[in-house]
Amino acid sequence: MRPFTPPRAPEVRSLLPAHVSEDQLRRLGELAAGAPRESWQHLLQPLKGCLCCRTAVEEELWLGAEPAVEASPEETPRQHQGLVDEAAATAAALAKVTGQLQYWRERASRQRAAAPQVATELLQQPEAEWQSLIASDSRFRSPVLARVLGQVSRVIGGADEEQGRRAAVAAVAVASSLEAEEYTGGVVADALAAAYAALGNAERCGGDLEAAREAFRQARRCLVDGTAIDLAVAEVEDLEALLLIEEQRYGEALDRLQRAATAYRAAGSRLQETRVEGLIGRLLIFAARPELAIPRLREALSSVDRERDLHLGAWLSLQLVLALAEAGQGEEAMRLLPQAREACLLLNDQRALRSLRWTEGRVEGITAAVDEARQGLLGAGEVYDAALATLDLASLYLREGRAARAQMLANGLHSLLEEADLGIEAKATLAVFQHSLRAGLATETSVQQLADYLRRARSAGVPENFSLPC
Repeated sequence: MRPFTPPRAPEVRSLLPAHVSEDQLRRLGELAAGAPRESWQHLLQPLKGCLCCRTAVEEELWLGAEPAVEASPEETPRQHQGLVDEAAATAAALAKVTGQLQYWRERASRQRAAAPQVATELLQQPEAEWQSLIASDSRFRSPVLARVLGQVSRVIGGADEEQGRRAAVAAVAVASSLEAEEYTGGVVADALAAAYAALGNAERCGGDLEAAREAFRQARRCLVDGTAIDLAVAEVEDLEALLLIEEQRYGEALDRLQRAATAYRAAGSRLQETRVEGLIGRLLIFAARPELAIPRLREALSSVDRERDLHLGAWLSLQLVLALAEAGQGEEAMRLLPQAREACLLLNDQRALRSLRWTEGRVEGITAAVDEARQGLLGAGEVYDAALATLDLASLYLREGRAARAQMLANGLHSLLEEADLGIEAKATLAVFQHSLRAGLATETSVQQLADYLRRARSAGVPENFSLPC
């Protein structure tokens, strides 16, 4: 039997009725690259705009049965027969497109199986040899390989910035080579968008925010020419949101994350949707809206297999404990804290353990716990949280009648506020607080006023009336 050869876009165009638009054709032809069978009905959804197409894409098309068209009361027999004929013609054309989908699906399956080994082989070579290797060996020219390299970059980028960037550059090189293959423009554009998004994320991890911005600009240009497939859009929105968080543009980041969660959901990528929902919860805590974060984090945590996805489960548990504590639900926060601590210990996540220790000290009034977390935050250079922990500790000292210790902490806040560049209002608030300490008039309320200002400064850019759909 001769192997199936997929028709090119012009050939597919000639197979379909005139009322099938170019955009609908593009979603059919270009989304074929790597599309799983269960998504085919979703891909064909745009064709259900007329009677003959609605009929042709019903389940019997995939079973090879003749489509059935029922006459409406308004149709004459001749009109009805015309619709039947047109539906049959559409079914035949779509059956050929189905063959194309099947061809690409099987090819993408083979590429997915080989991609981890091929990616390792490419990354083991000097970067100067990549272009010739990609040009000479078709194994290195596939959208699946470009995606895998982008995922490698994302996974290792936090721990090894140089290798994370190298994997992202390789992803861009592979995606750029796809035009030499039979992939159509939309598939190439999607692969390039994802690769540039991975590069932007790698540049962010390396601290070059301007290079990161340029990479995301390139990713968005590619999306314009892409297939509009949900997964490609989600990956760009998701990774660009992390850059916006880095730049403290929290309102814009939340908007990007909402779009990413919606796109991941439409693409059926439940795990990524859950991770993004957790990020939304975290930003809502930053925005002093823990009451909005709690239900999202609960739902996200309930959908995670904690044994299989230990890292994500531990991180979501931590965020839920923090949200509950911020919302004044200390009793439940303490009930969940041991489970969250156990998961963080398994992962040896010192930053998460420090956050849990700080939360425990705040809720239970343990000065030693808050001071331990404060010292860790200072050592890690986390200025905002170090200042907030300092104020939490000062508040506990005032509660215990140890005003002199609170005064010492307040004196040390000057350097933290300078480093955080929080402006005149924060310094003025601190001066008033120090004066009240010297006069013996300081209270936990006055400490809270300064802490509230710091939290408002940290959440700059998040609209006060910010809300999210349920």
